Amino acid sequence: MLLGIDVGGTFIKYGIVEADGTILEQYQTPTHAEEGRDAMVGRIIRIARELSQKAPGKPIGIGVPGVVDPQTKHVQSPPNLPGWVRVPLQQLVAEATGVDVVVENDANAGAIAEARAGAGKDLRDFLYVTLGTGVGGGIIFNNQLHTGPHGDAGEVGHIYMRSSMLDAEPSYTLENLIGRVGILNRYGGGDDVDVADIDARAARGEARALRVMVETGTLLGIGLCGMMAVLGLRTAIIGGGISRSNIILDTARRTLAKRAIPTIAASGQILPAHFMNDAGLVGAGMLTMKA
Repeated sequence: MLLGIDVGGTFIKYGIVEADGTILEQYQTPTHAEEGRDAMVGRIIRIARELSQKAPGKPIGIGVPGVVDPQTKHVQSPPNLPGWVRVPLQQLVAEATGVDVVVENDANAGAIAEARAGAGKDLRDFLYVTLGTGVGGGIIFNNQLHTGPHGDAGEVGHIYMRSSMLDAEPSYTLENLIGRVGILNRYGGGDDVDVADIDARAARGEARALRVMVETGTLLGIGLCGMMAVLGLRTAIIGGGISRSNIILDTARRTLAKRAIPTIAASGQILPAHFMNDAGLVGAGMLTMKA
């Protein structure tokens, strides 16, 4: 039994998983990031205590949407969590629960899940990208998570796709463009429309929805061309709720084949994540396998 908490920009998922990735119990609660750091930390501590009651003494893994310092384990400036600058979350939760706690970037946790029991379990090396409220990434080299010396390797959502030399003109990162908010902004629908609705409309042939989803897949594919070239990788595994779109993944595959350097275009592949939107939760639990 592995205990995991996946802190997302919209929801906090938590539960109990097995070492093979089977989810035994799963729950979620709104993140309410707008309430600030202290309220959120308190919420995470309450969730951790709830999990500890279900499995006393078991370590707890926590995935967070921000850079985690590999030495101090402080969570550093998550873009979707206002007020979080250098938060000693691992220490705070451990002191409150009395159990071992492991904190890691949520996309890195997802990469671990896919490496150990998912779409990457037979691969030594791959890039993992998660598409959701934000866009995150994790790198697996030689069956090991690669975070870089400062913990910020794999932050693919911050790659600039459209940039301006003038401060008055907008610049756009991959996350700005193909994260949930970016897709909704480009579609311009009402408050009751989400990405899954746009994807369903695109599948039915609605021109505006199809244009937005194809644009999203093209932008993802262009981003992957650069990332895979820099890292020398041949496989990208795409997870997160938005990755359920066949239009996005198929378009990204065509873009990779057309625009990547010849060696990658010839053998590069884009795979859907096995754990899809649950990779963060499963990976958070798997973090404790080292604890």
